[in-house]
Amino acid sequence: MPHLLALQHGVLRRDQAVAAGVHAPQGAPAGTRVLPNVYSVIPPPLTVEARWWAAVLYGGHDAALAGRTAAEVYGWLSADPRRPVELL
Repeated sequence: MPHLLALQHGVLRRDQAVAAGVHAPQGAPAGTRVLPNVYSVIPPPLTVEARWWAAVLYGGHDAALAGRTAAEVYGWLSADPRRPVELL
């Protein structure tokens, strides 16, 4: 789990948390809900990278960063935490 959290910048899907045995008292994963079924174990505000991961995890297995967000990932644009994350 530590490797996965490091890779995904502290963000994980509910099924990932449940599979790792990480639960809050009422059965929900421990952490802050970022999007439906996506949680962060790092305190807010989320880093730009964590926002990107949250969007991809929410989008599902076929999701990919697109447009300006992809340009930010590749360093073609400056990362802007106020800019919406674009997905395919």
